[in-house]
Amino acid sequence: MSIGSGKVIMRLPLTLLCAAWLASGAEPTHQESLSAVRKLQALADGSLQSGATVELLQGEMNAFLRFHAAGSVPEGVEDPELEFRDGGAFVRARVDLDKAGASSDSLSPLMRLLLRGSRNISLDINYSASDGFAEARLLSMTVEDVELGGAVLEWFLESLAPPEWQPYLLGERIRLKGSVREIRLERGRALITVE
Repeated sequence: MSIGSGKVIMRLPLTLLCAAWLASGAEPTHQESLSAVRKLQALADGSLQSGATVELLQGEMNAFLRFHAAGSVPEGVEDPELEFRDGGAFVRARVDLDKAGASSDSLSPLMRLLLRGSRNISLDINYSASDGFAEARLLSMTVEDVELGGAVLEWFLESLAPPEWQPYLLGERIRLKGSVREIRLERGRALITVE
């Protein structure tokens, strides 16, 4: 299985990739990306010993997003960054809401103005994964430093989040794929343990 083919992306929990949108502050390097590729490949091909834990650093995941996973990022999303925190992650990106193709007809006129064109968007997501199951909950969304919730958050999930990510973002408990038993997000890193 090749990382470049995108197949490994489908085998990892999509919330980890969603969470992988967060920033390390430093420019991602190709070397960090290759480190992430090696770790993700080991997780995907089942070559790790039972009980092994893989540490994916925030910088490695951001580099992986930039150099290897650009084709897996939804249309209209640019410069995704991840910032891992204890129990969750901040996902930040520049999103062209017009390119993303979401209709804002159901929103108020003021929200329609805010939610068009290219905007800086930040998501705060709680995440937990243990005993072979994962849960995520989208806590808040910030657009151009304005925190939005309620109907706008619902609109975002329905209109912009890829359908395969929606169950995770809505807090549905999902079985982890492959041999992954647990994913723990901490400040600056993700710890992934296999069965």
